[in-house]
Amino acid sequence: MKFKPSYSKLRFEGRGGGEIPDGLEKISKVPFEKLLEYDRRMFPDQDMVF
Repeated sequence: MKFKPSYSKLRFEGRGGGEIPDGLEKISKVPFEKLLEYDRRMFPDQDMVF
């Protein structure tokens, strides 16, 4: 019996460019609790343990 992968391991990446839009702030400046609050809107059933 041979192992046969179910998924490809291809990864894609790109490079951004252009101007940074007004109103953005660095994620390092956002309190962690605010990040979790934002994340819970997308994944409400997740227990966040880091």
